[in-house]
Amino acid sequence: LNIKINRVDYDTNIAGIVSMYPQGSGSDTKDTFQDIIDDIKQDIESKNDPTGAYDQTRLVSDITFDCELKVGSDTIDFTVTYDEDGDIQNVEIQDEPVAAKHGISDATIMDYLF
Repeated sequence: LNIKINRVDYDTNIAGIVSMYPQGSGSDTKDTFQDIIDDIKQDIESKNDPTGAYDQTRLVSDITFDCELKVGSDTIDFTVTYDEDGDIQNVEIQDEPVAAKHGISDATIMDYLF
């Protein structure tokens, strides 16, 4: 599948909602999603006081990926939600009629990313 991640949103108890805009030139794979989740976890951990003397930064929301899938000349917009452990929770296609035309469903994307 020719997937592109446009934006990643997550919420922390300290910084509020954070949006990332990955810069990549090719198709994103399930490894790309996992790498971004790992980077988010590492970034959050790096902001914490090792002594634990202060309130520790942590995720207070799921991690939501705003993505698009290119099929021929069509683009299918969808979101993928992962929990803080990096487990996929949900796939939601915004362009159902276009996806159906190409035989793509939430399950198709979920299977690809799982």
